[in-house]
Amino acid sequence: MKDGTKEISFIIPVRGQWELTENCLRSLAKHSSVHSYEVIVVDNASADATATRLLPLGRALFGESFSLIRNPENRNFGPACNQGARAAASPLLFFLNNDTLLTPGWLPPLLQALRDEAELGAVGPLLLYTDNTVQHLGVTYSSGGLAHLYKGYPLAHPVTGRFRHVQALTGAALLLPANLFFDCGSFCEEYRNGFEDVELSLRLGARGYKLRCVSASIVYHLESRTPGRADHEEHNSLKLKERCLHMLRQDTHLHALRDSFAPALDDSLGVSVLLRESDSADLARQARKYIPDLLRINELLEANPGWLTGYLWLGRLAEESGERELALRYAFMACAQRLSFENIENALRLASIQERNVAKFDATLRELLGKLTRLYSGPDPEIVRLYKKSLATALERGDTEMIRLLEEKEAEIDKNIIRLSQAGQAGQN
Repeated sequence: MKDGTKEISFIIPVRGQWELTENCLRSLAKHSSVHSYEVIVVDNASADATATRLLPLGRALFGESFSLIRNPENRNFGPACNQGARAAASPLLFFLNNDTLLTPGWLPPLLQALRDEAELGAVGPLLLYTDNTVQHLGVTYSSGGLAHLYKGYPLAHPVTGRFRHVQALTGAALLLPANLFFDCGSFCEEYRNGFEDVELSLRLGARGYKLRCVSASIVYHLESRTPGRADHEEHNSLKLKERCLHMLRQDTHLHALRDSFAPALDDSLGVSVLLRESDSADLARQARKYIPDLLRINELLEANPGWLTGYLWLGRLAEESGERELALRYAFMACAQRLSFENIENALRLASIQERNVAKFDATLRELLGKLTRLYSGPDPEIVRLYKKSLATALERGDTEMIRLLEEKEAEIDKNIIRLSQAGQAGQN
């Protein structure tokens, strides 16, 4: 790494998608002009207008502070970011996806957080979809896997502004000291466009550093626009499990409890973040005043995504009003909120009575039902193994809240196993 006087090196890997890259660079130039920085774009063999238009635009926007690294082949996200980091001249590295748009005042809160908290290893902004709902507020982990915390919640919801540390941040917009990045081994190049950022975050955590999503910093993220972005999910998941499972800790339920929600285990043992019964009842009282105006009730639901009974209630109201397609959509969203046999079967029932083409809904629901059924079937159901493993881990780590959730779920697991076993026997007779 070179010596230099710039405060920050922005490193942007790209592959095609010229319009996204152009908009990203223009927003960076517009909203970061008061700081001393350089911009390094690593082009992974783009075959579109990127090949001819990137360098002229970069020089026009950033002058000599812009540099371009061209690769003759696609080297993927991690290796490209590592290339940019090795060429960087600044003490701070900011990794940025080209499908992002910066906003006014986005950078100072991140720099201030690093100055204020000596134990911080990395920070990232609050990433939003263009409809002002959360895309990324930190990465959490449960038995259901990794997830973006409070994904889909509206920007106005109180949880978006709360101070919190997380165990992982996305590499789509990530700021950290260059020395820490290299000390932690850079991005692992064994992944293929996924989970490099999670492993880096976990390695920072293992060294005693904290990570924080700074919600005063807002960046819009169009998310995963690169073709083939999800082609290697199975490879990446297996690689992360092989390399980092011992460093991951279940924390989705802990965030939910700190934020006054009522976490519950779904039928796959993933954590559903739900409203407390008292809060759900309060919303129901408000909503009854709006019947039969489903649109007004839906506004309450959009402002409170953890209101599971709201999805189910609105679905019933829509069905009773003859709005079967709308009822199916609410039932489908209930499945996303809490994966369960009951919710999936209700949605499939609604799909079966639709007059319009619902093949996409039906296929997704049947795939989910198939996965759950396999978990609970056979002489030695896999769900029992998962339950025992989760309980042993919770006991080992002294996670009393997870122990409580698992104990509450045990009877329901047994009930589902018996129900499926009886259904299988009935089918054989």
